[in-house]
Amino acid sequence: MAIVTAAPMTNFLGIKDGSTRALPVETVPVPSHLAVVFGYAERGQKGMNFVSGSVAQTVYGDTIFDVRSKFATHQTVLANELNAVANPIMFYRVIPKDAAPAANVRISVEVVKTKINPKERYTDGSYKLDQNGATQDAATTVDGYLVKFVATHIDPDTDGSSKVGKGAKQTGTLVGANNEESTRYPLFDLEVSSQGAWGNLQGMRIWAADINSSIPVNDSLVKGEAKAYPYFFSFIKKASENATATPVYTDDGLQYVQLTLNPNAFDSNTDQDYYVGEELLNRFKNSALPTYIQDKSTFSTFKVYQSNIDELLELFSKAEKEALKTNGYDHDFDLNDSDDRYRFNLFGGYSTHGIPYTTYQIVKDTTVAGENIVRFSSNSNIMASGATDGTMTPEAFAELVEEAVEEITNPNSKYMDMARYPYCVLYDTGFPMKTKKKLGKFISTRKDTCLALVPSVFGQREPTADEESSICVALRTIMQAYPESEYFGTPVVRGMVFAHTGKLISSRWRHRTPLVIEAARKFARYMGATDGIWKTEYSPTVAPTNQVQMFTDISESYKPAVVRNRDWKAGMIWVDAFDLDSFYWPAIRTIYEDDTSVLTSAITMFGCCELEKIGERVRHEFSGRDNLTQAQFKERIETRYLELCANRFDDRFEITPTCDFTKGDVARGYSWTLKVEVRARNMKTVQTLYIEALRADADEKPTTNLNV
Repeated sequence: MAIVTAAPMTNFLGIKDGSTRALPVETVPVPSHLAVVFGYAERGQKGMNFVSGSVAQTVYGDTIFDVRSKFATHQTVLANELNAVANPIMFYRVIPKDAAPAANVRISVEVVKTKINPKERYTDGSYKLDQNGATQDAATTVDGYLVKFVATHIDPDTDGSSKVGKGAKQTGTLVGANNEESTRYPLFDLEVSSQGAWGNLQGMRIWAADINSSIPVNDSLVKGEAKAYPYFFSFIKKASENATATPVYTDDGLQYVQLTLNPNAFDSNTDQDYYVGEELLNRFKNSALPTYIQDKSTFSTFKVYQSNIDELLELFSKAEKEALKTNGYDHDFDLNDSDDRYRFNLFGGYSTHGIPYTTYQIVKDTTVAGENIVRFSSNSNIMASGATDGTMTPEAFAELVEEAVEEITNPNSKYMDMARYPYCVLYDTGFPMKTKKKLGKFISTRKDTCLALVPSVFGQREPTADEESSICVALRTIMQAYPESEYFGTPVVRGMVFAHTGKLISSRWRHRTPLVIEAARKFARYMGATDGIWKTEYSPTVAPTNQVQMFTDISESYKPAVVRNRDWKAGMIWVDAFDLDSFYWPAIRTIYEDDTSVLTSAITMFGCCELEKIGERVRHEFSGRDNLTQAQFKERIETRYLELCANRFDDRFEITPTCDFTKGDVARGYSWTLKVEVRARNMKTVQTLYIEALRADADEKPTTNLNV
């Protein structure tokens, strides 16, 4: 209130909040070592997700790390080892081409208008039962509706496109008392979130209840402003085809939800919506999973054929309300309200007090062979069907991985987004040579990635030492097609070639396996924590951590000097005998061709990849800033870059970021140039050794003049 006179009073202005603070920029923590791992899986979307541990099993199924499952490949071994040291992975699910579409189910109702027997009843409308507890036919029939609910699989169209959500009315198999023809109306289409035979083990339950049920109906929705009968909906799953179904819990920890068929159903007392078409999937969306996981719920599609439901409820409610005008039975309708059709109990056929309808009867049996009758109860399952896993062979796997790499390396692919897909490395674990050539493209488009290839091929014989050397030359040649920088004239850096195979000591995987698996695990232990901090005690270039500990029966490792020089020029990473009983990596190198450069060190190369990512994160934070002078912008960019590097790299590097503005930057006004200088130490690999022999008593003097 404005002060207009000197009249004594207090002018209250309220509270001014001076306690607020600007929030610091925080991002989802990502490890420096983040590998792309390909694999088959029982469930999950095709493509890539950032996962680890229990999240990976929730998204892709419990078998994702199981080397004995039918989904296991040579990449599963890698996934298992990385997960064992708590290093997340970017898992890319590949799906066999002959796998059927995702499991689905359509719930339809067949309706025929005919004469029905209303049964003998008491004055309140409840049935009169005989001594056996059965209903008794009434003396006369009434006009009404006979209905039968059926569940069917939705086959794809002839061109392979999905017909989920495209159902239409058709003639049914149900016939009336006088052979009247029925019409089948689709009500709901439900589709599982991803392909795979696991979808055939997913389903739902729908049931109605009255106020006397063990779990009573929420009759306030029927009587109140929602004007709709609520039904119970739950999702269920099975461990196997013959197993007992168990509930899938909602985000609120419930086994079921009560929802209605009224699109406008709303309870103003709780501020809650109750329309099944909008709410069902939302209640089961598994919000506990990270937000970047897509299609987190069991079912991804729930189509409600609302026009069919509206048409049927209008017919059924009108017929029942007409009968109520004369029989006076207990009911939930307002006989003077022409817009309360949603109060009709479609799935139960009775009122909230359990009084059966007079003009509406549900058929619960069928004479049609193979027909799947739907029964609405709290223990009756409506299962999805039609899904398959497809053919999962090593050859098919290699082909699918080739296609995936083409997608990942497409310059227009979503996988170019470093923020959403912050992977850094891809390990070849035994792909065919044809696939290895495709893998080379992995380092072609993003400067924050690296690639490790191996000369062995899963399922084929072990190459001899000479063959291994020759293959390593070929692998290096594959990666040399993708130089580091045309601008600076820098040849390929971000590639590695790991030699040797062996047998894993503590694994159920019985095949010979490339030693790159253990190298990846060592990298993960060193650089794989999600806090981004490299762990000094796990440095893979320091004894004894550089020793081979997971393998036995390692392929021939001894190399004469001539062979060593040749294999070194090929970029090969090999193991040497450390003592009588163990092996070690004498150098973990890149395929960079200049031995005097620090870029021959694989660890330095990983560091450079991470520095690229940090530069991109800094851009995200400063893009769009228009409130800083050039000097302020420079200072804050450099400071923030160093903050993101602080205590990260095991004291290996001296990092100096410099934010500059070129003439072009100044002319444009919207760009800047960030140079990051990283000083690293050369990898020491060659020792010159000699022994100098000296007399122990060099200062001895004669003790006599005797000349003997």
